[in-house]
Order: sequence, then C-alpha cells, then structure tokens
Amino acid sequence: MIEKKIINLENERFWKQDILKMSECPQNNVRVYFCDPRYIELSTFDLQGLISEELKKEIKGYLKSVTTELDMSSKNNRRKYIYPIRHLIEYFNYKDILTIKNISGEVIKKYEDFLIKIGVEDGYRDKTNRASNNQKIIWRVFRFALISLSEKEQFTYDRWLIDKQNVYLGNDSGIVSFAGLSESIKNDLKNFFVRFEERYTQKNTFKARILYPIRLLIDYCIDYEINEINKINMDHYKIYLERNGREVYLSKSDRKKIGPNVNILNLLWVFQDEKINPFFYDRDFWDLTKLKIEESRINLISLKESISFRDITNEKNKKLLQIYIRHLLENTSLTLSTILKKHYMVKRIMVNFKNGIELPREEIINFIKTTEYGEKMQGSILNDLKDMLFYLYETGNINDPILYQTDLIKANRKHVNRTVDEYVVNQIFNILDKIPDDLRLIYLIIYCTGVRVSEALTIKSDALFINSKGCLLKTYSTKMKKWQFSAIPIELYVMIDSYIKENCYENNVEYVFKSKRNPDLPMKSGYFREKIHKQFEDHEIKSSTGERYRIDIHGYRHRLGTEMHEHRISPFIIQKALHHESIEMTIAYIDIIENEIKESYKDFYDKNGDKIVPDPESERIVLNYLDKAFNMQALPNGICTLPVKLGKCEHANACLTCNYFGTNEKYLDILRQQLIETDHILDESYKNDWVMQIATNEEVKKNLENLIAKLGG
Repeated sequence: MIEKKIINLENERFWKQDILKMSECPQNNVRVYFCDPRYIELSTFDLQGLISEELKKEIKGYLKSVTTELDMSSKNNRRKYIYPIRHLIEYFNYKDILTIKNISGEVIKKYEDFLIKIGVEDGYRDKTNRASNNQKIIWRVFRFALISLSEKEQFTYDRWLIDKQNVYLGNDSGIVSFAGLSESIKNDLKNFFVRFEERYTQKNTFKARILYPIRLLIDYCIDYEINEINKINMDHYKIYLERNGREVYLSKSDRKKIGPNVNILNLLWVFQDEKINPFFYDRDFWDLTKLKIEESRINLISLKESISFRDITNEKNKKLLQIYIRHLLENTSLTLSTILKKHYMVKRIMVNFKNGIELPREEIINFIKTTEYGEKMQGSILNDLKDMLFYLYETGNINDPILYQTDLIKANRKHVNRTVDEYVVNQIFNILDKIPDDLRLIYLIIYCTGVRVSEALTIKSDALFINSKGCLLKTYSTKMKKWQFSAIPIELYVMIDSYIKENCYENNVEYVFKSKRNPDLPMKSGYFREKIHKQFEDHEIKSSTGERYRIDIHGYRHRLGTEMHEHRISPFIIQKALHHESIEMTIAYIDIIENEIKESYKDFYDKNGDKIVPDPESERIVLNYLDKAFNMQALPNGICTLPVKLGKCEHANACLTCNYFGTNEKYLDILRQQLIETDHILDESYKNDWVMQIATNEEVKKNLENLIAKLGG
C-alpha cells in the first residue's frame, strides 16, 4: 500500500516537470523502453518555451495517456505516438498559442511547411499523398485535447470531436470545424448539430447524414459569406455541390431523390422552424411523427414523416392550405398517403399564384389546363383544389367557393392492359432460387394473391392460417381499412412458415419482412423495388420487346384477375379474391375483356346475312358505349336506380327532380356543395331571365335543402 502511494507521488511529480525525460518515467513498463541511448534524445521533451500553461497541460496529458493506454514495447507505437512530439513542441515555440483546442486551420496546414523547413526526413507526403507520423502528430494531440471536454465546454470552441473512440487518429475524421462562420449562423449550426447528435444513436448514420454534409455546407457558407440559414438557396447549393464533385442525388434514376448533402438543408429549415414557431400548425414543416394518427391510416412501407409548406411564398395561400390539411388530419379518416397526395396536388397551384388564390375561377381553370400536366393530373389537381376551396368557404376562411362541380375536368378513362407477360414470368421463375429469401417470398406472395405491395410487406408472424378448405394468408389493406384473407398454395404456406420460424421470435407478433434500419418496422416499398430490380438486372430479365424489365407490381393484380376470368371463374368470385368493394372495380382489372368484346363484335351480321368487318372507328364506338354501360348508374351525389336494361336516362342533369334518384349521408358534403352551386346557377338565371332554368333549379334547391336537413346536415 505504501509502495503504491510512493509510486503515485513520483508519477505526480514527474508530470509536473517542464522537461520530460521518458527514460526517467516512474512507470517501469514505460521507462524500460526509452532507456536505450539511441532513444533518450528522441523521447526527451522540453516544454519551457511554451507560453501557455494550458498548452503544456494538454501535451503532458497526451503523453501520459499514450504511455498508459498503448503498448510502449511496440517500436511502431513509439514512432507513431511519442517521438514526433518534439517537433510539434518546437513548432509551438514559434507560435503564440494558448490552447491547441482552438488552433486555426492555417496553423495546422503550416505545420507541414515547418517540418520541411527544419529538414525532417519524412516532412514531405509520399506519392499516395499519405501523411507521415510527424505530420499526423498535431491531429493526435488536438483530438486528445478535445476528448475530455463536456458538451457545455465544447460549445465554446470552433472545432468539435465527434468520434471519441478513435482518439489517437492522425487526421480530421470525426471532427467538424465551425471556424470562419459568422457568429449568428455559427450558433444556429452548433445547436442544430447537438440536436441531431442526440437523435442519431448510431455514429455511422450520424456521420453519413449530418457530419459529412454539414462540413460541405459550412464551406459553402464561408465561400459565399452567408450569415443566415434562411438565405441558403437549395438550387444554388446543388450547383455548388455538383461543381465540387459532391453527391446531390442518391441515384441516377429518372425519379431522382436528393441525398444527405442536400437533405441537410431540409433538416436545418425544420430545426429553425421549430425554434421560431412554438405552435405546431404555424410551422412551415410539420413533423407527422408528433401527431397521434391512427395506425390504420398510416402506410408503414412508404411512410413520409413530414409535410412542407415552405415553397408557398404567399402567406395567405400558405395559411389556407395549412387550415385545410389540418382539417384532413384531425377531422377525417383519410389515410395519410391520401392527405399527402392532396397536399402535393394543391401546393402545385398555391406555389404559382403568388398574389393569392382568391381569383376569378376562369383564371385558375385556364392556368391548370395550360400546364404541362396530363389530362388526368389536371383533373386531380382541379378536383382537390375545389374540395379545399369549398371547405374554406364553409368555414368562413374565404368569401367565395370559386370552383364548382361543373368546372371539373373529366378525363377520358381508357382501360390499360397491365397484365404481366407470360414471357417475363417464366424468366423470373427460372431464377427465383438464386435471389434472397425475403425478396423471393414477397414476389411469390404478390404473384399468387395479387395483393398490393403494401399488404405483402406488412404481413405479420401470425398471418398464416390453415383449415380443411386450404391455406390462407392474412393481410391488412390500408386503402380499404380492413383485414383480408387470400388463398395461397400449400407450397407457399410452407415457405412462409419456414421463413417466419427462422427470422421471427417465437410467441412474438412482428413484421415478417423487416426494415433494415429499424426491425420494428416493415421493409420499405422503395427498398424492395430497388433490390428486386437489381436482381432482375443481374439475371438479365427482359420484357417481350427485349427491354430491361422493371417490375409493375400492380400488373400482377391484373394478371390474377385475368387468369381467373380465362378459367371461367365468376366475376363475383374474382371480386372476392381481389378484395374489391364493387364489381365495376373488378372488371377494370380483367384485361381480357376488351379483346373479348372486339372478338365478339366480329360475330355480328348485316341484314343480308354477311359477316360485318368492323372498322377501327366502329370498334371505338362500341367499346365506348359498353364502357359507359358498366358505370351508367353511378352518380357523384348518389346512385340512379334506373335499371341499365331500361335504356339511357332521358332527363340529363335532372337527377334531383327524378323518382329514380337515391342518396345517403355518405354524400352529404357533395349535396351541400351542390346547393351552393345551385344558388350560383339561380343567380345567373335570374339575371338573364332564363325561365326554364329558374323553374328546374328552384325545385332542385328545394329538394336539396330537404335532403340535407333529413340527412342531418
């Protein structure tokens, strides 16, 4: 015990000296390796020339740490971590440095020049531009000086050490420097950095998403003298990154997705937004993970965690859209993906009308119709915009609904054949045993059941059932908001069951196909598509035209419906198999119908008994008629009970005065909107003295008011 105290006292006395001879170190396991006359001079360090006690303390602390923690019997360790210190001390003798923790980048760069000047043999970098041990020592001591700082202390310095495990590295790995920034943006970036360092527990993830991207952003802000985060222009920053050979997008595909180097701006803006606006719904960015949204409304395989209103420069437009999206989130049962789609559609318009959206409706309609979007997209945008404006009018946020039902663009719906080619399927089945188990099983589930990709990826370990009638797979449909069962072959049942037993915990219900980043969540659809496309590319799967095959998952749904139809299975059975709510929806999935119509049309004969050869125009007319016949009874505000076989309705646009009309509370919002539109039509009719229109629409108005009252509106 006494001997140990004596050794400790000797140690303490030794490390207080300004001239440190490692050959005299009280630690025998250290001293013995520096006693050789060849190494005494190399391991003697004179700190008397340093002007700062703090700097002396940092260098002594480094030497004590290295000799204690590393094996000094290794000649290589002594060369790397001990001997180069004498040159660094000599360099600091020429500098007015108080602490190595805050030395400038210029001081670090000039250290290499100093080594060359004093004739150090390995002062120059080698042909591969690798630094020597003498050059690396300044980083080793610097990193050690930062290692012991608390978060509060670290905040006052301009260089922060993130990777504290590899403390003796001789480079800037895991270090971020805020030197050169203006004080305002420096503090914002430091606070942001701290926030996300706490959020990302895995260091590699933090480095990839925050550390490396923020280094580039700091260089950009210094180069362009930017002193506020909100003054950073994303498009300009992308150009800056590309010019410097830095990654902008995650892939070179047609659907480019920005990578971490650019996404750092979105994270920064969200951070600033939360700091400025304490009330959630006043922010430009809404973190959806903070809202308590029912699980049934969330599609976990393509989960988007935020909504942005930042691009809308007109504050009134921004506020109106925020009010509407908040209503959809809080007061409706719409799925999150549907709400995001509506937000995306409406924002396209709000961004362009920089002077406000309350304009003559002709101007809005003309703008949408003259955009580059296709007819279907134009219709979706106009419809979503109309719904929003009607809600805002009803709640008193605007004075006029602006758009009416009559303004909608009705796209010409045409059946598109999406059935997956047998030629492709045969190729895929030939290589299925060569692709990873999880990808193979997901593909087979989609192929055998026709379920949507979201349903296949979210099956849980309790999804399998077997009884006397066969094997069943339970999936959850976010779109239909219900659990559903699909029949599967016994072979697929066995494969899935085996996979569950191998990859899932016993007696624990969990997702079978797990996210690689978070095992508590299902695999993302984007990940599945990327990996399955890579497999198809590697195995050279081609379409019948010879082009590279890219999976159309919905096409397998069409294929299943079409195959069942070919085997003369009733459409109503197919409806059950595809889990459709209406037979019309099922018919849209049977790709053989159009061909059958054309074939059967060729069996018609004229009055002379000769077979009719149809021309393309007559075929189009017949197909168009039959397409309308399937949907004849559907109305936007209810249903028409007139049987199809009784022929076409003779009273167009007079449903609200017709005995065949029927509706229920599901259509209440549409009926309210129709009442507003009827008032609008009546106003125009009174102005122009249109007697017939006045008579019809007064009856329509009366019936609407009666219906709305009785339905509880």
